[in-house]
Amino acid sequence: MMTRAKVQKSSGGAVKRKKRGLSGQANPFFLSEAQIQRSICDLLDLVLPGLYSVTDASRTWSKSGLVRKSKVRQGWPDLTGCLPGGRMFAVEVKKPGGRLKAGQKESIQALVRSGAAVLVAFSLDQVYRWLKEIVPAKSDAGLKLARIVFEERKMK
Repeated sequence: MMTRAKVQKSSGGAVKRKKRGLSGQANPFFLSEAQIQRSICDLLDLVLPGLYSVTDASRTWSKSGLVRKSKVRQGWPDLTGCLPGGRMFAVEVKKPGGRLKAGQKESIQALVRSGAAVLVAFSLDQVYRWLKEIVPAKSDAGLKLARIVFEERKMK
């Protein structure tokens, strides 16, 4: 299906692009990075409540109308947190087909060299499988993840 981008201004004045089909209808198969990130946050709320933070690197405007420089380091991952046991984790969220910018690659490499668990995530399912690998099974979070897996299997 061919798509075209439609430009919209939000209430804050920021420009948003929405993928739409040629008919002008919203494409139900297209998930934005924000939608993917929200679903990942929902999962993290279940598995690691209170142990992660969302990086807000959005632009802000001063009273004079100039764009303020973000206080977040350029290229820093979208989600960062702490695993049970103290290891840091970071998730950079990308929509399917999205690519890392140079600053993001540098930040991710530095975090990996420092011992952090890092994932570039294109879907909720990818994060779910990654968490099953890195969350210690005997921790409270590991037990919650195991219960989710158990409930998922019961439903099949």
